[in-house]
Amino acid sequence: MEFTGILADIYAFIFLVTTWVIIILGAYVVWSWFIFEVLGRYVFNFFRVYRYFVAYIWFHREFKEWYEDFRLKAQAQKEQEQKEFVERVKTWFTNDNN
Repeated sequence: MEFTGILADIYAFIFLVTTWVIIILGAYVVWSWFIFEVLGRYVFNFFRVYRYFVAYIWFHREFKEWYEDFRLKAQAQKEQEQKEFVERVKTWFTNDNN
């Protein structure tokens, strides 16, 4: 059976429409899989553990501030002790009572 004329145009149109419907539905299925599987498993899962990232960032910032204060206080105390030691040594060598 040979398709010619208007019947061939109708069958060609049906073939093109069904082809594009299959392509669009396939793209929709692939896109849905991508959204729900890939993004849902790896990207959206981030929001589930987002609070842990926030807690880590907050703790790191607080610890850094605390450690910087501790380090500066320890450094100031060490400098004060060194000054006191130098003053004691000066008094040992400059004491006229010996």
